[in-house]
Amino acid sequence: MDGHDRGGRWRLALILLAALAAVQPGLSTAAEAAVQPADSLTVSEIVQLALQNAPTIRQAQAEWAAARASIGTARSAYYPQLSFQGDYTRVGPVPSLTIPELGAFVLAPRNNYDMHLALDATMLDFGRRRGALAAAEAASRSLGEDLALVRLQVGHGAIRAFLNALLYQQQIGVLEEERASLGAHVDQVAAELRTGSATDFELMTSRVRVAQAESRIAQARQNLELQRIELRRLTGLPRATMLAVRGSFALHQVPTNTDSLVTLALGSSPEIRSANEQVAAARAKLQQAAAERLPTLGLFATSGYKNGYIPDLNEWTANFTAGAQLQVPLFTGFRTRSREENARASQRAAQAMLDDARRNVTASVEEALAALATSLDVLATAEVGLQQAQLAVEVARVRFAAGVVSNLDLLDAETSLAEAQQSRLSALYQNEIARNALDQAMGREIW
Repeated sequence: MDGHDRGGRWRLALILLAALAAVQPGLSTAAEAAVQPADSLTVSEIVQLALQNAPTIRQAQAEWAAARASIGTARSAYYPQLSFQGDYTRVGPVPSLTIPELGAFVLAPRNNYDMHLALDATMLDFGRRRGALAAAEAASRSLGEDLALVRLQVGHGAIRAFLNALLYQQQIGVLEEERASLGAHVDQVAAELRTGSATDFELMTSRVRVAQAESRIAQARQNLELQRIELRRLTGLPRATMLAVRGSFALHQVPTNTDSLVTLALGSSPEIRSANEQVAAARAKLQQAAAERLPTLGLFATSGYKNGYIPDLNEWTANFTAGAQLQVPLFTGFRTRSREENARASQRAAQAMLDDARRNVTASVEEALAALATSLDVLATAEVGLQQAQLAVEVARVRFAAGVVSNLDLLDAETSLAEAQQSRLSALYQNEIARNALDQAMGREIW
């Protein structure tokens, strides 16, 4: 009884799966029509859209523009400062002097006016202005390299998203070919069933394989839709846009000049160039902070009109002042020492960042080369496996027609062929991904 019950449960499961297979094609056709893209984009079009619409690039551009403006601010310290000044003062009581026999004399007007131009210029500051300008220029160069790095990351990220979408599209094509082949086999078994050459069990097992293929197609379509969402995020296209990609996988060999690739990457990576500029900026800030211990020498001059001159205190009189000012810091409340400590800490942090960037770039190049070599080995194995699977399907179809092998043997051969095609496709994809990672590590903008 137990064996009979297990056999009954197995047949019931096959019947349910076969019913699902009968319903699924209609659902998949409707879903396919609903997500059918209206247009397709190449990898270069995807990258250009991403570079044009990426908010991170606009943010980096704005930060770079602000840093360039800071250079002008630092340079302004080299120029004289000219300003207009106007003062009004009302005095009460008015100062006066009484001299016997001569009477009272007013010493100052009640309403005092002073209108003049003031000119101030720093003549010598022992490197303060030079340090500020060097720090501003280094910060600008660093943010310029940050912009290049963001563009590199966005561009190569768009390429990876394109390759992911291309993989899922081609996977769906392979799976649909498998489904079509299995569907034709179901029709053949159904025809043989009507003539008594096949059994219900063979028909149900064939339909189960179709249902399984439909399930894999549905999963691949879900993956493709998720990647379309990512592509719309990267490119800034509207949510309703039905994206598809157009292209094919290319085969990339391992570069022969592998020994010099790391050296080239260390010299061309914007990540390292940005870190170098941050080290330079920290060094300039340290020099600027140390210069605060030194004196400064400045000149000043004013020229204008004011009242209050004898003999007519209320008459506006042309006047001028000129002089020099020497300022020697004696005690700044430990501000200079604190700024020097801050600058030294920033310099150590920038140097550590540079060391980390060098390690990251070196490891990224080595990892990309290893992945590239591995993908070629996997692809070679996948090519052999695909040829064998194709031959096995051809033999299985002939032998099944001759009644030598069972229905399950033929279904297994069909599934193995689809798996071999998927393995080759995955190897090509990994080859492209590894090459893209190498280009990014080298700092190459290949678009």
